[in-house]
Amino acid sequence: MIQNSHTLGTALLEFTAETIAALVEHHFPNWRIPGTFAGHHVDADVRADLLYTLHHLEAGGIAHVAGDPTIDAITRLLTQVNGRNTHTFFSYRIAETLLAAGPFANNPLLQACSDDQRDQIARATDSRDWIELFDAHVLPRNYAAVLSRCEFARAALGFSDADPAVLDRLLDRLRVVLTANPLTYLDDSNDRCGRFDIYAADIWLFTLPLADRLGELWRPGAAAALDLVDRVAGPDGAAIPWGRSTGVLANALTIELAALATSTELMPDRDGAWMRRAADAFRGLRDRFDADGVIDAHRFRNQDAYRGPARRLQLTLDVL
Repeated sequence: MIQNSHTLGTALLEFTAETIAALVEHHFPNWRIPGTFAGHHVDADVRADLLYTLHHLEAGGIAHVAGDPTIDAITRLLTQVNGRNTHTFFSYRIAETLLAAGPFANNPLLQACSDDQRDQIARATDSRDWIELFDAHVLPRNYAAVLSRCEFARAALGFSDADPAVLDRLLDRLRVVLTANPLTYLDDSNDRCGRFDIYAADIWLFTLPLADRLGELWRPGAAAALDLVDRVAGPDGAAIPWGRSTGVLANALTIELAALATSTELMPDRDGAWMRRAADAFRGLRDRFDADGVIDAHRFRNQDAYRGPARRLQLTLDVL
């Protein structure tokens, strides 16, 4: 029974570890990710999300997953990283997984890697090529946060080509995006048509590692996001019950925001409301996974151009 934040945290860790064990048993034998799933090509994002999830499990004290040491699974998966095809969200997830063990040079997670494999991993952390696309307004506005987080992690890893001026420019662009609306709600459209949905709250989680660099901007923005979800969350625990990436992703977002609310002074947890909301979201989320560890969402159609049957494995691990 979920009684408090500790029991919920334990339940989340155990569920995630058990679900990954099911994925390994049914779809990832010996931690090998298939090239196709349900007739669709499997991209590098799946490996990045699996690595990121294992990194969080290890940080949470889960020493073994699917019968193997969690660290061993991480090091094995790193040897298979495809740098060319890993970008944006997945770049920072590779980078932050490495960063948990220290700088890139002499990183203990890379001891089993050949020089070529280390080069692939280094390339995987680098999404500078996408900055031009963001500047040309090809990418949604929330990519200001994603690309800033990529460069922030690369700088922390100690790459010699991590230019502080590039990060400063990205952070300046990010500040413009975050302050464009006086209420700090993100209009994620490039034509300012008013596309307010899950990303209005999610962007403040994206920018949590950058909070110190953003200064006084971050805390009131994150507090406003928590207040928004406090007012509009659905009875099933969905943080934002409309727009893109709602449904099970909105349940996952609620759990992350509840962790933020209960671990900071941004919003008091009145009478345990955030804990109850997070527990409701976890119950709804947990029921969306099949016995083989794959989520049941998007089996038959695309919700959005970037969410559908072709990305079910990525969505599975994104939620985990």
